[in-house]
Amino acid sequence: MRVSCLPIGFGWMARGEPPSSRCLSTNAPILVFNTAPMTIEPTERETSIAFLVRQRPDHLEVNYKPGCVLSSRGVAEVQAVRRDLMGNTPYGMLSIIPEDADFELSAMNVDHMAQDRKEGALLAVAVVTRANMIEMVLKLYFSYFPQMSRILVTDREPEARAWLDAQLREIANTGS
Repeated sequence: MRVSCLPIGFGWMARGEPPSSRCLSTNAPILVFNTAPMTIEPTERETSIAFLVRQRPDHLEVNYKPGCVLSSRGVAEVQAVRRDLMGNTPYGMLSIIPEDADFELSAMNVDHMAQDRKEGALLAVAVVTRANMIEMVLKLYFSYFPQMSRILVTDREPEARAWLDAQLREIANTGS
């Protein structure tokens, strides 16, 4: 004879109590497993020009691929994936652009972060680039399209990481 041992009734759920740990018909111990649906949040995504990794709920890293071309289409693709990964959670972003990356001049005429300023989720951005030309172009770009978030453009990754962590700590402590 087979006996099913299930907790009787679901009143215990409504009261927030655990179910009985013994079977009512056999008095055998009942193993109770979490039946809440599992949600698997993607933490890594790839676009045509970059790999995006959600390091923490408040920290995203964007590693651009060697030889990539920063075009309006490519940057828009990265933005869409970035917003999908991070949602409306406020966060900081570290972008690493390789030395051999190139850019389309037309991409510099587009305010790629206009939506981010409206939503206010992107709190701080640190960009690491070892290509002098891209570093100068990015500094010019960020002066032409002023951002609401905090911005650092540098050629030193350790400095960028430390700066971004400090910005996120300060924002967490002060709220701004």
